[in-house]
Amino acid sequence: MRLKTVLAMLCFALASVLVAERASAYAPTMERNGATMELKGSGEAHYMGFVEVYEAALYGKRGVAAEQLLRRDVPMCLRLDYQRAIGREDIVKAADTVLKRQNDASSLTPLHARIDRLHAAYRDVEADDYYVLCYSPGAGSELSLNGETLIKIEGRDFAVRYFALWLGEEPLSESLKQALLATE
Repeated sequence: MRLKTVLAMLCFALASVLVAERASAYAPTMERNGATMELKGSGEAHYMGFVEVYEAALYGKRGVAAEQLLRRDVPMCLRLDYQRAIGREDIVKAADTVLKRQNDASSLTPLHARIDRLHAAYRDVEADDYYVLCYSPGAGSELSLNGETLIKIEGRDFAVRYFALWLGEEPLSESLKQALLATE
C-alpha cells in the first residue's frame, strides 16, 4: 500500500513538472502588426487519441478573455508546432471536414474562394516545422510557415470561421480547444 502511495505521488509530481514545462514552452507574448498579444493557452493535437501531431498555442489581445476572441474584432494568433511529417492533403482534408461539420453550405459559400486560396498555400510539413495563423483587424489573416509568409486573406468573417476550426463548436479536438482557452 505504501509503495502505491509513493508511486502515485511520484506520478503526480512528474505530471506537474511536465505541465509546467509545457506551459513555459511558449513565449508569454507575441508581436504582430504592432499589436502585443498574450499567451492564452496551449495544448496538443493527437491523431486517434494518442499519436501527437502538433503542439498549439493561442495568443490574443491583452485583457480579452480567450473565449471572447472569436466574438470581438481583436488580434489573435494560433501557432502549430508539428511533431511529425504531415502531408498538405491531410491538413486540407481535416480543415474541410471540420468546416463542413461546423457550417451549413450557404454560410460557407461567400468564403469558398478565400478558403481555397488558403488551402492552396498550405505545404507539406516535417517534424519541427511550424505554422502561424494570425488575424489583425483591418489587415485580415496571414498564414506563415517557419516564419515565411505564405498568404494573406482579407476579412474578419473568414478569420472567425477559420479560427473556429480550433476554437468553435465541434472543433478539430475538444481537448485541444479547452487547453487553448484555459487562460488566466
